[in-house]
Amino acid sequence: MKRKVLIIVGILLAVAVIGALVVWATPRAVSVAEVQERQIVATLVATGFVEPVARVPLAAEVVGQVREVAVEEGDEVEAGQLLVELDDEESRLSVMQARAAVDEAQARLSSVVDQGAPTALQELNQAMLNLEAAEEEYQRAQTLVEEGVGTEAEADERRRQVEQARTAVNRAQTQYRQTADGGSTHDEAVAQLERARAELELARYRRQQHLVYAPSAGIILNRDVEEGSTIQAGEALVILAPADPVDIRLSPDERELAYLDVGQPAHVVADAFRDQPFMARVRRIDPTVDPEAGTVSVILRVDDKPQFLRPDMTVSVEVETARSEEDSLVVPRAAVRDLVEGEPYILRIQERRAQRVAVAVGLSDDRFVEIEEGLQAGDVVIVDEDVEPGDRVRRGDEFDVPDDPDEAAPSPGLPGPPRAQGGSS
Repeated sequence: MKRKVLIIVGILLAVAVIGALVVWATPRAVSVAEVQERQIVATLVATGFVEPVARVPLAAEVVGQVREVAVEEGDEVEAGQLLVELDDEESRLSVMQARAAVDEAQARLSSVVDQGAPTALQELNQAMLNLEAAEEEYQRAQTLVEEGVGTEAEADERRRQVEQARTAVNRAQTQYRQTADGGSTHDEAVAQLERARAELELARYRRQQHLVYAPSAGIILNRDVEEGSTIQAGEALVILAPADPVDIRLSPDERELAYLDVGQPAHVVADAFRDQPFMARVRRIDPTVDPEAGTVSVILRVDDKPQFLRPDMTVSVEVETARSEEDSLVVPRAAVRDLVEGEPYILRIQERRAQRVAVAVGLSDDRFVEIEEGLQAGDVVIVDEDVEPGDRVRRGDEFDVPDDPDEAAPSPGLPGPPRAQGGSS
């Protein structure tokens, strides 16, 4: 009986040993990926806030009582739009009176130009014709006296008529010079019109002091006035944020300073309008660092502002900090080990063994890491995390790199090389 038991136990042990040897000798199937060529774009991801380029306080220039407030907070306004009007009946009447004076002066000048000068010219021509006729009559009277058929009295009368005609010509010439362009009457009418226009401009200026207009298109951020209230000269009534352009303020960690530069493009998405991304660019990087938070202020400029963008709106920003060559060698991010420690390596299949290969890495994004040294295009690398160097392995399923970074396979401890991948702020 004991002998049978020993035989059975021996058989079981032999089967177990053989099974273990078979398992040990059979390579394990692992997920793999081939080294491929593609371009990597390194980015810095951060949260920002929309800021108007300026917050412009608008005020009236005089003391007065508010007659009308034409806007509310949040209203979009156009350049030149009336915002606030002060009550000033006197200034309105002054403008009307000055405008009437301009009309009157314009009418007088038109009369001088259109009627006075032509009439004076006509009178001058007639006076010259009269003078010519009077001189002919005088010459005829002189001839008759010389021939003995005329009298001296008749000749003297014709001479007086010549003198009268010559005086009429001189008077007509003076009148024409005065009414013609450059003449005193014309110049006086022009001066009167200029004085009337100046008075109108002054009246309008005084009227404008009681009106507050938008200097540019924008949005009303604050309205600190109500109809009927009395305000002082220079008191801010509304605050306007110009429509274009606008800025976005980020506060990334100071460690990201090495990767940021003025002019870098950025993709921006407003949290409330995630289906409408837009572009911005780095405009300014503050020269100082917040010593308490350890952050630096970065300003992005949005030149083509979407209509939905509002001051103080929260946005997600992805600043492009670098690009690799289009044919760079890359592997899935999950395949690179010890990326943070500065001595990254990968495992590749070599004679059915997991072989450790040290690599030099370049840029990285949420999906791929650039390999600068250590691998060639077409090499097969292991992606499974629980494989150790020396393990017996065989090529299994191809690792599927997800399109959406949020769906990427977990890769604890692999946030990316510091010089390539920025973090969130």
